[in-house]
Amino acid sequence: MKSTYILRKTVKMNDSLIHWCNALYQLCCDFDEQKHSCCFEDEFDVFTDYPRLYYAVYEKKILGFLSTYIIDANSVEFCLFVHPKFRNRQIGTMLLREFLKDYNMKNMEVSVTPDNRTGIQFLEKNSFYFASTELLMGTQLKSFMSRGCAKLNMQKDSLSNNFKYMIDSECAGLCNISFLSDTHICISDMEIFKKYQNQGFGFQFLYKILQEMSRYFDNAILHVTKENLPAYKLYKKLGFEELDKTVIYTFHKKRDNR
Repeated sequence: MKSTYILRKTVKMNDSLIHWCNALYQLCCDFDEQKHSCCFEDEFDVFTDYPRLYYAVYEKKILGFLSTYIIDANSVEFCLFVHPKFRNRQIGTMLLREFLKDYNMKNMEVSVTPDNRTGIQFLEKNSFYFASTELLMGTQLKSFMSRGCAKLNMQKDSLSNNFKYMIDSECAGLCNISFLSDTHICISDMEIFKKYQNQGFGFQFLYKILQEMSRYFDNAILHVTKENLPAYKLYKKLGFEELDKTVIYTFHKKRDNR
């Protein structure tokens, strides 16, 4: 029966394809009792003629699909799902090989939940390697309302949500705040410049921002790589707790140096 699988790929997805792929994705989540990550990207700014979707068909039913998301000219992410009843029949491998033939990029990346042993074993079998553990962390801002904090020379860009930490008229660090809803903010691009690192300025800077945001919002979230120990320890010290976790696997395609 394996020889009757039909492999198809498309540059432009339609509503019907997305519907059937979403149904298969939900079936896999229910069967695995896990909330897998999934993406469908229908508009590529970098490459307009690359396939968005690869899928295997048998008797007019989609048994597996691989969808792609282009990050930039050198990087692409993908997700892959196979119907539980048709796993271990090389459908996933067939889709992955076709994808690797088309995408001649330096870095290819996929994220999986840590307890998705089937997905991890599949990736390792196909020459993907562990890269990092990505965490979603969060804290309640009300805990910062009543605490004291040293006065800092902190400036906010009037045209954006960027905060600057100033020391003696010199910028020592930056932080960006995104407003997700009436109750939640997201912290990103937190950085203390090298000259001022390892002196406690990161804690003071972010603490002051959280204290300021507690006047308007209830919760703050952020994403961090767990292997980035200085940042991870800083967020834990500030009271952030892990809310979600994914592991990242990468595939570095060998280049022909001739």
